[in-house]
Amino acid sequence: CMKSRMNYEDAPREIQEALESSAMVEDFLPPPSQLVKKQRKENITISMKTSTVAFFKREAVLNNTQYQTMINALLDYYVEHYEELNRRSAMTN
Repeated sequence: CMKSRMNYEDAPREIQEALESSAMVEDFLPPPSQLVKKQRKENITISMKTSTVAFFKREAVLNNTQYQTMINALLDYYVEHYEELNRRSAMTN
């Protein structure tokens, strides 16, 4: 079934103006195949404060996920952030 192109000639003036002045946004999302990539993980044992673990367990329940997944995502975010800062720093030196 082929979609027909919408015609906005009868749209209110402010909508027409908004559509005419809008800009196309480039697709920045990765393709689905890149979203499901399994990355190698290494099992470790780590000691954490009881209150920290309790916090992540509570949040995991509220967000319908596993607390280890949340901690892993936080650590990944931290690493990506500081690796990017290091790359920028290296480029300016």
